[in-house]
Amino acid sequence: MTHDVLVSGGGPVGLGLAIELGQRGHRVAVVERSPGLGRIPKGQNLTQRSMEILRTWGVEEAIRDAKTVPKGIGLGGVTAWGSLTSGYHYDWYNRADVRAYYAAASERLPQYETERVLRDRVAALDSVEFLLGWTTHGIEVGEDGAALSLTRWDETRRLEAPYLVGCDGSRSRVRQASGIDETVRDHVRLMALVVLRSPELFALVSDRFPDKQFFNVLHPDLDGYWMFFGVVDWGESFFCHALFPNDTDRATVDPTDLIRRAVGA
Repeated sequence: MTHDVLVSGGGPVGLGLAIELGQRGHRVAVVERSPGLGRIPKGQNLTQRSMEILRTWGVEEAIRDAKTVPKGIGLGGVTAWGSLTSGYHYDWYNRADVRAYYAAASERLPQYETERVLRDRVAALDSVEFLLGWTTHGIEVGEDGAALSLTRWDETRRLEAPYLVGCDGSRSRVRQASGIDETVRDHVRLMALVVLRSPELFALVSDRFPDKQFFNVLHPDLDGYWMFFGVVDWGESFFCHALFPNDTDRATVDPTDLIRRAVGA
């Protein structure tokens, strides 16, 4: 066996597992096919409990330093009816209210910044081998363990370990190779993640809702769903979870009008 544990997938879950095991002296290999980091914010909220765990991994301060929102800005949000400028709204989502029950405060930053910190921590652990840019083209699972066959350009490698952990997403090849079925239900509505730059939107929400980072819009036309905005880079960019018609052409869709209606501009 080349390692104690093989981890397929170097996102937050795979990296976190590698750090936890590596700090305990286990020989771990993490395989991640993407050498770089994307720019989609994805999961941004780190709860108090998450920050407690990150503290045990030795990265709490690095995580806080990596945030894209100035220190001291609140982590709360607001929910508005009709549009963000309708005048009907209430405060929502304030984790600071339960801060006293935890050893660490919650935090918020784009997932790619969290991954950057976790990658640096993994690289500092002698017991963890981080294989960036390698593609898995073969998985063998047996009673005594598992093996991964990897390629990178004209290089090949074979890794073996008693344990293989699939942290490789919803289309996990490890899950499929292990014979684990997936139950899938069709979702009747199409939700999309839009990332946008708009200093004008930032000026509007910071004036109306100071010290907030999340902005939700409820409307009868959304049929129980909501439009959900969140600050990414302070003063400039946002993500938006938006409800689109099911027949939307992803190649040509322009979300501008939908976003304007949610804002009320």
